[in-house]
Amino acid sequence: MRVLVDAGPLFGPQSGVGSFTSGLLGALARMPDIEAAVYATTIRGRRALEASLPPSVRLRNLPIPGRLVTQAWRHLDRPPIEWIAGSCDIVHGTNYVVPPAKAPRVMTVHDLSPVRYPEMTDAIVRTYPERIRHALRSGAYIHTHSAFVAEEIVEYFGVERHRLAVVASGVPALAAEAGPAVVEQVRAKGSFVLAIGTIEPRKDYPSLLRAFEEVASQRRDTRLVIVGRSAQGSEVFAEAVARSPFRDRVDLLGYASSELAGELLRRARVLAYPSLYEGFGYPPLQAMSAGVPVVTTDAGAIPGTVGDAASVVPVGDAGAMAAAIDRLLADDAARDALIERGRAKVGEYSWERCAREMTDWYRQIEAGRR
Repeated sequence: MRVLVDAGPLFGPQSGVGSFTSGLLGALARMPDIEAAVYATTIRGRRALEASLPPSVRLRNLPIPGRLVTQAWRHLDRPPIEWIAGSCDIVHGTNYVVPPAKAPRVMTVHDLSPVRYPEMTDAIVRTYPERIRHALRSGAYIHTHSAFVAEEIVEYFGVERHRLAVVASGVPALAAEAGPAVVEQVRAKGSFVLAIGTIEPRKDYPSLLRAFEEVASQRRDTRLVIVGRSAQGSEVFAEAVARSPFRDRVDLLGYASSELAGELLRRARVLAYPSLYEGFGYPPLQAMSAGVPVVTTDAGAIPGTVGDAASVVPVGDAGAMAAAIDRLLADDAARDALIERGRAKVGEYSWERCAREMTDWYRQIEAGRR
């Protein structure tokens, strides 16, 4: 089977969508009965993209201006991707858009944040619902990572269930052991609670800050470290940090290298994930793989993703989050139990399983079309 995958999310700093695309491609490339290739609407980034691909995966499209072809796809619904990238059996758009094609098409919908929280998203993300509608009108199939988001898609878009598949993602691997400079940088922070994710309203870092302030008032040796780039709305959180009586114990590191992020995960005392809404959630699972206990919220797909392997508190409840964090800092038995359950839970997710279930879905689509 020849599978053509959108490699656009691999450009630039690695996001969650980029991690999914990279992990899926790597696993597809290891399957003996799959010929995986990618397309990307770029000229300038072509060389860097080719260097980042697994050895057996090649970039198949012609070097054409991205803006030109994406506008044609959006407004004219042509040309088919085969004109640019050659023939294939399945086209998989990994980030809310899939081009016109003669072959069957699959679009990954990671979450419905622009539907549930449009005021918290930027202008590009707010175009995603119309992109999904357009794909459905033109016969595309939908993939998502969780049963929670699948139900949302059925409810909001009225999609027939036979055109929708739930295939859980694998978990992005942590970077290899960090070098001495990075190790020393992290060690110098002492005991810390870690949060990973873009600084935006949907992540609800203000609630985490309030929770940390409760913890910090009793624990003078504990810091809060946040890794994530600033996005729309981040200034509200920055102002809250500036006003905090514990601002000298809050480290905003911005976007971190994979080496630094991996070392922070390995050395954190607790991973806090205070999100208002998620379609899956990589950081809690990465923390579990590193043997770090997790406190998170009952937002969106998170409870289904983490099961009983995390301490789950109500969305926006800073007091409950503070109590859960404090318990894991103080109670070694509670920490050990959660760490053990976390390691078992993360073992349920693998890229090999993801690729196998995804190719089963591809084959069902292909058989149905025949």
